[in-house]
Amino acid sequence: MQRGEAAKVYNLSSAGKALPGWLSAKRRRSLQRESAAGRLEVVQNLQFPTACARVKVSADGETLMATGAYPPQLRAYELRELSMKYQYHFVSDVVQFQILSPDWKKAVFLLSDRTLQFHSQFGKHHATRIPHFGRALAYQRETCELLVGGAGPELFRLSLERGSHLSPLQCGCAGVAALGVHPAHGMLAVGTTDGTVQCWDPRQRRMLGSCRPFDAVDDASGAAGAAAAAAAAAAAAAAAAPALEVSALRFDPRGLQLAAGTSTGQVVVYDIRRAAPLRVKDHMCKLRPGPTARGSRSQAPASPAQVRPADRRPQVPRRGGAAHHLHGREGDPGVGGGDRGGAHVHRAAR
Repeated sequence: MQRGEAAKVYNLSSAGKALPGWLSAKRRRSLQRESAAGRLEVVQNLQFPTACARVKVSADGETLMATGAYPPQLRAYELRELSMKYQYHFVSDVVQFQILSPDWKKAVFLLSDRTLQFHSQFGKHHATRIPHFGRALAYQRETCELLVGGAGPELFRLSLERGSHLSPLQCGCAGVAALGVHPAHGMLAVGTTDGTVQCWDPRQRRMLGSCRPFDAVDDASGAAGAAAAAAAAAAAAAAAAPALEVSALRFDPRGLQLAAGTSTGQVVVYDIRRAAPLRVKDHMCKLRPGPTARGSRSQAPASPAQVRPADRRPQVPRRGGAAHHLHGREGDPGVGGGDRGGAHVHRAAR
């Protein structure tokens, strides 16, 4: 609702940008400034039936593309109009996708059935398959090559200029989990399932160096963290958990820093000109609630990686040196004495 000169104007549209034409120019400008200051615009139909997996924005900032399920589908939204432009359904789940052009008109999708689908403005353009199940996808604009990594030591290369497969890069690892391309000169960063980050020169197709972010995580956590990591590793080995891996890689816009995300919730930031990390950030993914069973006096000791509930019993302020502690009903942990229900007040002598 907007208040005009002498009447209330109700706008039933979702955008809420229209103003009545009979307002004066001065009043129109003031209303536009007021509405722009506190206005929250929502993209319409930005949702999926089950879940959304990947979201990317085109280089020109005009289109948002998202993939989700179920059924597996792509939805493109025009941010200028705050509405959905089109949607497309796939026969398999979308593992990863990459926008190839500055706008939305060219994109490639990596499907769960080892298929690469190339889409143009009119829809599906071409489809090909790779030998292994894919996990990571990257586009190298300097050489016009599409890079695909997955469950295997090979990093597959497709030349989009010649329309053919090239000889793959042999990373010497169990698998490739993440890829990152330097925004300035095209240096390639590969995150492996062995927990290492490899940097490759695409011109000579050779590895420049490698590092292990988990070593920096152990150094930052210290002796206590190393003991906890050893205990966690032993528990993971006992539970047959997957190996530690580098799950995400990103360069900053200048290309001087590289952030490596691990499967255990840490982010290690490197300067590409030095081997030591600049910072280690832990998202505390290993925190778990402690035992909270009521009436149980035998509880496991608190672990550094546990969230323990605080004492919810209200505390009566001190008056004249006497401490008044209000305890809950019988059966609460820590409540001492008494077999009657209700609250008990224990007063300490002065």
